[in-house]
Amino acid sequence: MAPETTGSRYDLTPLLPWIEQGFTLLTPNLRLARRIKAEWDQRQQAAGLRAWQPLPVHSLEGWLQSLWQQRCNAEPVLRRILLDGGAALALWQQIIDEDQRRTGYHLLRTDAAARQAQQARDNLLRWEVAPNGTAAAEFALDADCSAYLRWHVAFDKALAKGGFATALDVIGLLAATPAAGHADRKALLVAFEEVPPLLSSALSAHCVVVEELPPPPPGAARHAIAYPDRKSELTAIARWVKSTFDGDPRASIGVVLDDMRGDRQRLEYLLRREFGCLDTDYGTLPVNFSTGWALAEVPVVRDALAALEAGGRQVPLESALALLRSPFLQLPDRHSPLALDFIRKLHDHGREQVDGGALRSLAADLRLGEMLLEISTWRELHEAAAPSVWAERFHAQLALWGWPGERSLDSLEYQQVEQWHGLLEQLMAYDAVCPSLDQSGALNLLRRCAQDASFQPRTADSRVQVLGPLEAAGLQFDHLWLCGLQASQWPAPARPNPFIPVALQRRLGMPHASAEREWSYARNLLSQYRSHCRMLHASYSQSVDGAPELPSALLDDFAWEDRSVTAGPPANWQRQWQARDIEECEDQLAPAVDAAELATIRGGSALVEDQSHCPFRAFARRRLRLQPLSEPSLALNAAERGNLLHRALHIIWEELENAANLAALDANAQQQLVAAAVSSAFETLKTARRVAVGHACIEQESRHLAVVLQQWLAVERQREDFVVVAREQRVDLDLGALPLHLQVDRIDRSAGAEGVTIIDYKSGNCEPRSWLGERPALPQLPLYSLASESPVEALAFAQVRARKCTYKGLGARAVAPGVNTDIARATRGKEEVDAWEDLLAAWRNNLQDLADSFIRGRAEVDPLNANSCTWCGLQALCRVEVDHSAPASADEEGAS
Repeated sequence: MAPETTGSRYDLTPLLPWIEQGFTLLTPNLRLARRIKAEWDQRQQAAGLRAWQPLPVHSLEGWLQSLWQQRCNAEPVLRRILLDGGAALALWQQIIDEDQRRTGYHLLRTDAAARQAQQARDNLLRWEVAPNGTAAAEFALDADCSAYLRWHVAFDKALAKGGFATALDVIGLLAATPAAGHADRKALLVAFEEVPPLLSSALSAHCVVVEELPPPPPGAARHAIAYPDRKSELTAIARWVKSTFDGDPRASIGVVLDDMRGDRQRLEYLLRREFGCLDTDYGTLPVNFSTGWALAEVPVVRDALAALEAGGRQVPLESALALLRSPFLQLPDRHSPLALDFIRKLHDHGREQVDGGALRSLAADLRLGEMLLEISTWRELHEAAAPSVWAERFHAQLALWGWPGERSLDSLEYQQVEQWHGLLEQLMAYDAVCPSLDQSGALNLLRRCAQDASFQPRTADSRVQVLGPLEAAGLQFDHLWLCGLQASQWPAPARPNPFIPVALQRRLGMPHASAEREWSYARNLLSQYRSHCRMLHASYSQSVDGAPELPSALLDDFAWEDRSVTAGPPANWQRQWQARDIEECEDQLAPAVDAAELATIRGGSALVEDQSHCPFRAFARRRLRLQPLSEPSLALNAAERGNLLHRALHIIWEELENAANLAALDANAQQQLVAAAVSSAFETLKTARRVAVGHACIEQESRHLAVVLQQWLAVERQREDFVVVAREQRVDLDLGALPLHLQVDRIDRSAGAEGVTIIDYKSGNCEPRSWLGERPALPQLPLYSLASESPVEALAFAQVRARKCTYKGLGARAVAPGVNTDIARATRGKEEVDAWEDLLAAWRNNLQDLADSFIRGRAEVDPLNANSCTWCGLQALCRVEVDHSAPASADEEGAS
């Protein structure tokens, strides 16, 4: 039956008969061994003892390795250099890289292949399979398995040559060499689902008796609950933990997360929110997590890695930016205006990888630039060396940066820095397998070690545990909740190792080899959970990443509950919000623009466009002078392509001047004109951008632009006779109190016309309806019409777009194909006008109102439409998606 609630963390009663007979207790993992030991120690203390014999309880593999160490101490000739997982992985990587150089077998990601090869060898050792023995014929039938066989042989040779061994190798040696004097060893296996043949052989060779603790019969009450999505499921779990924690002070509580990596951070936030541990009480959360964070991802180590990467030939953009954000580096001017200018220039550089020389140049005015320049003079950084030497070099580099900073570290940061120093010391163990590395190789090795290392804060034991499925096996709880039991995950899909023949894996029952094996394993694991708790809850999400999900078939005999969770903050937050005593002031009106400020405001049609799309956007960009940073791009961005198009058309019409000259061009002459215009346009592109995007990209963009221009000139030939009277003409417009400085792409005059046609080039899709309404989405052309000294007879977009070149416009006269003269029909639903003159008047009124609202300080967050926010880039400032009428929800606080 399930354990009774006694306030203990583990019921030792079933183990006592074996403990009294002197059995060594062996568990599948160290966590369970520690739990049993802690309960035994508490039991002795409760009995009034001040000293007692420690309970012999160990993880199985750890105990076998300790037996091997004892053998080596007695017989030094057996001693091997034990490689940890990281060093073994580095050796696999070297072997695979060398194999690729010698053979035609190539991989996209050798790091992933190295991990799978390491896993394949471990599985073969555990199941006592010699791949170059009787199974060799099966490996030869598959290209991947055949390649692995070469690597396996090379790996074994490297181990033998260096006197190395992995943890499983020494267990294999132990199994093959029974030692005398083990007649009194008796072992009890606790909470095992299966024992691989290798471990079973080692036990048989070194124990006279091996028994297994019978599992208690499943006795937990079982309840299953469905939630609409993962957010609702995790929110419900966090609230259940808090409620159970408060309602039963003696109960032990467990939560099993099927996706520990994906859900741990979200659940931790929700738990902190429920327990009120988000701010000053951050360290008081009464919950233990079985897995920590990757050491490379904690801030103090992340910034240390960024500082080391900054001395390389190529520096990731994020690493360069992290330097200025970091409180762990001594850069006193990181908040100065020069630093802000550096950040903008770094983004404008346009690459995700920044050349080391370019980074030094961009940061020349900062302390950062001085540091980078000094590091660049260190000759030893350009010399290959052993990992232990690189550890010393990295330590010296970080000392130059002043890492980990001047301020006092908190407890977590102190522990992280301690673990980092230990990681640098561990690099010395790689000397045997990586005798010589350049700077890039050493950094990659260090980053991989930091990524593989888990930081687990040192905290007191808690009665609330959050664990992965395997880590929870064998542990006892009063209340246990299994999260994420979708049919697609429980049981897990079969994932046979690609480097071992699938038939062989299935025949031997290796992990993840078949759906049948996964079903049996998941069923047995669930049975074990049921045997080790009083109350078992299971839940699943009906939708994951937008895809519908069904419950696991393993939940068929559970009692289903109809339980819902209300999205939003916990009850204590709601109570605080409702009891708040604050004055609310909804102020969406900024101070009016006075004459002094007006003289400093820069902006043409874009200012009015911002005010039309969202008053706050205009306020933030034009008055606060906030501009979103440009995104890195491996190619030319839309703005650069648009500028090149404008420049090329400017050159073409500078040469042609009118429709008659265009008509006189033959195909060859037109091609030469277009080629010259494209070449001249690309000469205006900055050298840094040319280098950033590369020659191949420039060539491709040049050819594309030439093709589009040829298509556009074909459209121009369809027009009636016209003369280009202005190109990129600068004009001024006083729109009420708001002075605007505009630049018109092109102004034409048709033959015999008194008025002009104003043209705006567009490389994307565009429609004249974007000029209409009280808040026109694209007010440039209407503004140009107000600024024109000559009568305007038409406005037109020149849509210069591959295979979609056309004019789109409105006017009193059809000056080109695509210019609509039916004003009433074209403006229906947007403007109540019937004639061109009425539309011009409506534009003046609408644009005047926009200008006046900007001058008055109107600055509310009021997007014109959904597209207004798409490219705005100011959402972090305006919080347009936040409901300010209630306390922040989990999403708004970053829980998802």
